[in-house]
Amino acid sequence: MKKLLVLGMTGLALVGLTACGEKKLEGTYKNVDVNSSHIYDMTFSGNELRMDAGAGKFIGTYKIKGDKIEYVVTERDGENVSGEEKDHTMVLNFKETENSIIVKVDKSNDPEETLTK
Repeated sequence: MKKLLVLGMTGLALVGLTACGEKKLEGTYKNVDVNSSHIYDMTFSGNELRMDAGAGKFIGTYKIKGDKIEYVVTERDGENVSGEEKDHTMVLNFKETENSIIVKVDKSNDPEETLTK
C-alpha cells in the first residue's frame, strides 16, 4: 500500500512539473518608435524567434530564463550561422507587460526597447 501511495505522489509531482513547463511567447511584437530603435520586430512561434533589427534579420531558437531571453541565432540575413553555439548566443534583458515586451541587449549601451503586440 505504501508503494502505491509513493508511486501515486511521484506521478502527481511529475505531472505538476510537466504542466509548469517553460515560459513561451507567441505572436509578433513591433517597435512603434522606429526612429530610435535597434530592434524593429520580434516574432515568436514555439521555440523559434525571428528578429528584424538594425544589424540584420535573424532566425534562431530561444529560451526564457527568469528576466532574460537567451537567443541562439541559426540564420542571419538568409545565411546559416555556423561555429560554436556560444558565439551565436544573444542575451536580452526582458520584461513583459499586458500587451508588450521590453527588451534590452544585455551588457550593451543599446536602450531598452518596447515592442507591442
